[in-house]
Amino acid sequence: MNNCKICILGSGGSGKSSITIQLMNNTFVESYDPTIIDTYRKQIIINDVLYLLDIVDTSGQEEYIGMIDQYINSCNFFIIVYSITSRQSFDEVSKYREKITLENNCLLIGNKCDLENERQVYYEEGKDLAKTLNMDFCESSAKEKYCIFDEKKDLSEIFNFLITNNIKKDVKIKKNKCVLL
Repeated sequence: MNNCKICILGSGGSGKSSITIQLMNNTFVESYDPTIIDTYRKQIIINDVLYLLDIVDTSGQEEYIGMIDQYINSCNFFIIVYSITSRQSFDEVSKYREKITLENNCLLIGNKCDLENERQVYYEEGKDLAKTLNMDFCESSAKEKYCIFDEKKDLSEIFNFLITNNIKKDVKIKKNKCVLL
């Protein structure tokens, strides 16, 4: 089995935990309870290969930002989440990207795209920032359980995309460990 460690980063209230819980439990949590650090495990099959995902859902609260570094150093795939309804969460994306030393293996997600009438960050802005920061990009709705890359897909495609797209970018998955070439 191939083991991949994924770290989910972003500002408080951006929807990191909502995305994670939706992907793990097929449930949307309406209430917001700030996360410190939560870890999850999930097995998925991609292209007939079994992967064990170790997922770290980090805190977006400023007082816990120092704890994140230890998790970043142990992970090899990263998702940075901002809320399309919060310009501030978008403006903080670079701060999280700077903590990641890997060139690839990063996905930027503009979450809460079901709240189009409250949008403060436009799709093209997210896409442009992702390109500038050498990241892949999509928008998502944890509540409605979809993501948009080039087209609308089930939210579960986030993990599939993150792993398969980065394998194409010279990431070699070895038994029990994901490593960069």
